[in-house]
Amino acid sequence: INLNTHMTSNLTIQLREGTSKAHSMAENVSFVKSFLGGVIDKTSYSHMLANLYFVYLSLEEAMEKNKDNEFLKPIYYPELNRTESLKE
Repeated sequence: INLNTHMTSNLTIQLREGTSKAHSMAENVSFVKSFLGGVIDKTSYSHMLANLYFVYLSLEEAMEKNKDNEFLKPIYYPELNRTESLKE
């Protein structure tokens, strides 16, 4: 097994396991239930996108700054960045 593949796979598993409870709790919030059900008003959706913009901006800036780090290199995919599309 390639070390990078193993590290990426291990990170994926850790993220899935580490966030599963938070995801379950979030899915039971009224807003998220409406969102997942496809029933959400435009204002609420716009607020959600505005909040996500800053989350993605922080993540993308940190990834860019550390893209040569041996542990981040295997999971650095700038084509997955979202801030530009969230600006629209």
